[in-house]
Amino acid sequence: MRNNFRIILIILGVCFGTTLLDNHKIEASITNNNNVYHITTVTDLVNLIGAGDAGGYWSLTNPAPSSLSISVDKDITISNMSNLVNSKITNLDINFNNHIYYVKNRLNSVFVMSQLQPNRNVTLHNIQSSSAYTNATDGAATVPDPTNESGTTSGYLLSYYSLFRGDWAGVPISCPGSLTYDNVSINYPNLSDAGTQMFSAYYVPLRFTGQNNFNIKGVTGQEFAEISDLTVVNGKTVMTWGSGGGLDGMFSISYSGRNTSNTTVNRDATWEVNNNAKKICFLWPWFNHDNS
Repeated sequence: MRNNFRIILIILGVCFGTTLLDNHKIEASITNNNNVYHITTVTDLVNLIGAGDAGGYWSLTNPAPSSLSISVDKDITISNMSNLVNSKITNLDINFNNHIYYVKNRLNSVFVMSQLQPNRNVTLHNIQSSSAYTNATDGAATVPDPTNESGTTSGYLLSYYSLFRGDWAGVPISCPGSLTYDNVSINYPNLSDAGTQMFSAYYVPLRFTGQNNFNIKGVTGQEFAEISDLTVVNGKTVMTWGSGGGLDGMFSISYSGRNTSNTTVNRDATWEVNNNAKKICFLWPWFNHDNS
C-alpha cells in the first residue's frame, strides 16, 4: 500500500512538473509588466495575437482580452505566414519603441484584420526603419531570425501587404474600426522591389497621429497604397512615392466596400503628399470621393 502511495505521488509530481514546463515554454520569452506584454521575436507576437485561444499564449480557460498592449523590445522579422488577428481582441496597441519589423516573405508576411470583426482598432507606435538601408534599392537583407532573437536569416525590408491588411474573404458594408500609425518613420527612398507597397489596408480606415514619414521609390505595377478612408488626425504625416512608382495612381480606393471614400485632414494637422511618380493621386476616381 505504501509503495502504491509513493507511485501515485511520483506520477502526480511528473504531471505537475510537465505542466510547469509547458507553461514555462509558452511564456518564457513573453513578460507581462503592468498589463503590457513585452516581446523580442515574432513568435512571441504570433503567440499573443495570431494563434487563437487554443494555442500560443492564450487558452480556452484563459482567452485573449478585448484590449491588449504589446511592447516590441527588439527588431523583429515577420515569418512566412498570414495569420488572422485573434477574434477576441478588439483594441490592439503595439509600441515598437523605435525598432523596426522586417519580413521573411515579401508576399505572405502579414497579420490579417478580418471583415468579421469590423470594430477592431489596431494602433502601431514608434516604428523606426534603420538608416543602414536608406540607400537600399532591393529589399533583400540579413534580418533577425523570427524564432531566435540572437540569430539572423535572409529576409526583406518590406512586404506588399504591410504589417496589417484587410481581409479579402469579404468586405463589410461599413468598418467602424481603424488602423492607426503613430510616430512612424519607414524611410526607404531608393527601394524598388516586389515588396514596395506601403499600405494594404483595403476597407480598414487608416488614421495618422503624431509625426509620420513614409518614403519608397516604388515599382512598376504597384500603387503606393490600397485604401478606403484616410484621416490625418493630428501632427504631420509625409508620404513620398518615388519615380519608380507604377500602375495608374498613388492611392487605390477600390477596396472601400461601398461607393464612397473619405480623405480628411483635421484642423491644425498636415498631410504632405509627394507624388514623384507623377501618376493620378487617387486611382479609379469614379467613386464618390470626398476630400475634406
